[in-house]
Amino acid sequence: MFIIVDRKYSWEPGLQIEPIINGTSLGQFSSKTFKNVGQLLKKGENTIEFRTTAMQKTPEDNAMIISIGPAKVDAGGDSIQMDRVLWSYGNDSDWKYIKSDEKFVYKMNPNALESKVIAKLMIDGLQCETSLGHGDIVLEAKYDYSWWSPKTASVYVNGQPLSSVMNTNHTMVINSMLRPGINEIKVICRGVDNSLAEDNELTFTVGKCKFNPSNDSYSMTPIDSRKVSDGLIRNDDNEFVSKENPNLDYY
Repeated sequence: MFIIVDRKYSWEPGLQIEPIINGTSLGQFSSKTFKNVGQLLKKGENTIEFRTTAMQKTPEDNAMIISIGPAKVDAGGDSIQMDRVLWSYGNDSDWKYIKSDEKFVYKMNPNALESKVIAKLMIDGLQCETSLGHGDIVLEAKYDYSWWSPKTASVYVNGQPLSSVMNTNHTMVINSMLRPGINEIKVICRGVDNSLAEDNELTFTVGKCKFNPSNDSYSMTPIDSRKVSDGLIRNDDNEFVSKENPNLDYY
């Protein structure tokens, strides 16, 4: 597993980022880099913190983007190709750029120069994130919009966990997790701590995959579809809680 850090645009960013995985800092970055984080991530739940520091002055709007997933590094170790992005984060989602003042302002505290966004993310069932085949039963996770979401989801098929979903659309082949008769798919949604990013709802769809030889592509015939993230609301402290039970931080 690798992490890729890159600029949103080519010019100097006004927001630097420091990823912290299960308590270990990878350093602060303002330009493109990548690191192997396989030793830091563990099977099961992981705590990932994205710590952002704003520059005092920045003439242009720019930020940093993080992608985490399995990847291949070339023989010289100079370039990387990520096979698929498990999780992503853009650190301008919680900041607003004020052009007239040439600076970023943190949405949660306009006087702050630093923010800490924390996500609880599961790694498991990576074998399900594989190439599609005709007749496969797939589980698709899809956000309504392209912008960064303050909500994540952990998925269980008949009690077996899959990797969490955060800011990337996923299609997972779940044939091996299904059994004859009734099957249960459980999705637990959580808010990302300290994030005021605009809401972006998440829909899960179960369907059967079909190969279309006319255009050499796959399509999915839906079996069931549920919008799962609208069960979370913000309380008076801007924290996500369950709409049904405000004492719970998940839905």
